[in-house]
Amino acid sequence: MAVMTKSFTLKHHLKTSFGILTKKKSSASKIKYNHFTHHHLQKPGASHADIKTRRRRNLLRGLRVRSHRSAVRTRRDAVASGDVAHPGRRIAGPWNDWIAVLSETYHVVAMDQRNAGQSRGDVAADHGWHTYAADHLALMDHLGVDKFHTLGGCIGSSFCLKLCEMAPGRVTAAVLQNPIGLHPVETTYFPDSFAEWADEQRAIRSDLDDKALESFCNNMFSGDFVFCVDRDFARRCPTPTLVMPGDDVPHPAATGQELARLLPGTEVLNDWKGPAHMDEQRDAVLTFLARHTP
Repeated sequence: MAVMTKSFTLKHHLKTSFGILTKKKSSASKIKYNHFTHHHLQKPGASHADIKTRRRRNLLRGLRVRSHRSAVRTRRDAVASGDVAHPGRRIAGPWNDWIAVLSETYHVVAMDQRNAGQSRGDVAADHGWHTYAADHLALMDHLGVDKFHTLGGCIGSSFCLKLCEMAPGRVTAAVLQNPIGLHPVETTYFPDSFAEWADEQRAIRSDLDDKALESFCNNMFSGDFVFCVDRDFARRCPTPTLVMPGDDVPHPAATGQELARLLPGTEVLNDWKGPAHMDEQRDAVLTFLARHTP
């Protein structure tokens, strides 16, 4: 989900930085999956999902996913989101606990991205933003979900934008909180973070190829904007968006401001970060998503 841990490493950027929302229906049609990996995905009676799972087995293998049907969460969820001490007790932070807030109204599907948290996957020379988007779409296919909202914090904002590019007919709205981008001064921040992440991966995995990692890094972070899409796409993005600009090195203010200028008809919430803005932040997101819920 779009709640980040507090440490600014690529490992933590990838974990719990992105969520997919679908409108709740009757209890009979609720998503039943909770705290599962690929090996738990094949549920009896879910014929459409089973077909999709078989078709995309290699994409989903090793991904860890959480589906939240209410605001009640386990201690494990609270620790993963990084801004809650335990269920029912909140540590003051710069943004809402979106899993708790949004699961009152929506099915919230959160996942550790491949090779982050408890997820594992291949790393190939041709991997990039499209690889993560394919994981997200494979999961939605498996769950039998055609259209959905997305909410992404930090690197999750770029995951959202890539989905808007690859599946514009499926993403009904996108909240871009604290979007990442190329900082005008600290230009090596993300390649440097990637190098640290790659070193950690090499220490626990013998199957990784150095040239593949180098190519993967280049595919992810060689751009000069939000990395995942170019400015031409931003100008013609068909998906309704809400931008909540950042103000630090990984989330440059200039990136948020440029997205606000380029994205057609986007809504912008500038004063959103910090305990003083929690209610305004929550209300803006809920109102925006409700307006664009089919």
